[in-house]
Amino acid sequence: MLNRVGVKLFVMRLLGGTLALTALLLLALLALASANTEFFDRYYSVLYAANVGVALVFMLILLGLVWIIIARIREGRFGTRLLAKLAIFSPWSGCCPAGLFIWYRCSSFRAVSNPGSTSMLKPPWSPGSTSGAACSTARAAIS
Repeated sequence: MLNRVGVKLFVMRLLGGTLALTALLLLALLALASANTEFFDRYYSVLYAANVGVALVFMLILLGLVWIIIARIREGRFGTRLLAKLAIFSPWSGCCPAGLFIWYRCSSFRAVSNPGSTSMLKPPWSPGSTSGAACSTARAAIS
């Protein structure tokens, strides 16, 4: 019979190995995608199913980690509430700025590709923008 520490160590090693193997698999698929587009056209459904499978594995890993944090809170272990708060807020610190950047780039592209659109943000290179003119004037002065 395995003791409790042995089971936790096994689970952590399994999770780390799964993450590393998945990362290597995705890196290999990325390398193949840039070299051979016919392959991905033929096997799109298989690759889509693999993507769903990887997402499910990541969800299981996430649920396992949440389960570990809940078990630690119930045991009353020191520092677990701080760990839970960090686990909740850390992803937001990475996702929110990235999401805002993607939203800005998409709205900038929409403004450039469709000049009649009512975009909230105008990129500096758009027609009628004063900052774009200032940049070109500054470049001309430097040259």
